[in-house]
Amino acid sequence: MQNELNVKIVGILNLTPDSFFDGGRFNSVDLAVKQVEQMLTDGADIIDIGGESTRPNYTPISIKEEIERIEPVIKAIRQKFPTSYLSIDTYKAPVAKVALELGVNMVNDIWGLKFDIDLASIIAKYGMPCVLGHNNKTALPEDNFIAHLKNDLTKSIDIALAAGIKKNKIILDPGIGFGQKSLTQNIACITQIPSLKQLGYPIYIGASNKSFIGLILNAEKQDRLYGTLSANLIAVANGAEYIRVHDVKAHKDMLAVASKLKVES
Repeated sequence: MQNELNVKIVGILNLTPDSFFDGGRFNSVDLAVKQVEQMLTDGADIIDIGGESTRPNYTPISIKEEIERIEPVIKAIRQKFPTSYLSIDTYKAPVAKVALELGVNMVNDIWGLKFDIDLASIIAKYGMPCVLGHNNKTALPEDNFIAHLKNDLTKSIDIALAAGIKKNKIILDPGIGFGQKSLTQNIACITQIPSLKQLGYPIYIGASNKSFIGLILNAEKQDRLYGTLSANLIAVANGAEYIRVHDVKAHKDMLAVASKLKVES
């Protein structure tokens, strides 16, 4: 089944004991590699590797510990799946540098280059794509939320361009579940994708099994797959080019059917 919508499925690989959805399931090299094999078989285009949980109220870990988690796994994945496309989910420059040296193809920064001032120059040096996520220590206003969100994302874009990251290497993530966003704001991150695309960059959506879906459905994390599929289908219909998911096979099937049913403009 082919995905004719040109949407990239990003499979999530959490190497953490405390991630909100699958903490502890893949925090060994063997388990991680087995999960990567399954996601690639199921149709993942990109594997996003995270060594630190960034769930609400997470406990930050040291750079050393984060590197110790990701390094052996990246080496093992690269050895077994040399042509796989890998992303590192980190906001720390030293972690990204190690990952890029090991052959990772993309950096996914939930802080949009605003946390570590050195990260942008490292990404530019290696010439790799980057996902600039929206995050904030305080909540954005409900009034004119999308305008405020676009303003914050523009600041991240400016940091990237000033560091020498090429425009065609930048991808924007509105940061669903980050920055103390309300239910209404998280929903707007999907329904207002056409407005976000006015900034001129591809849109990356990370909605998988998140709490806003649980609030809509009154469902615990293990019962949010159908809600996640609905959210990502609307995101794709609204123009998202990347969807970051835990359940690759279900989303591969969703995109295969959606591509046959899409309305030609």
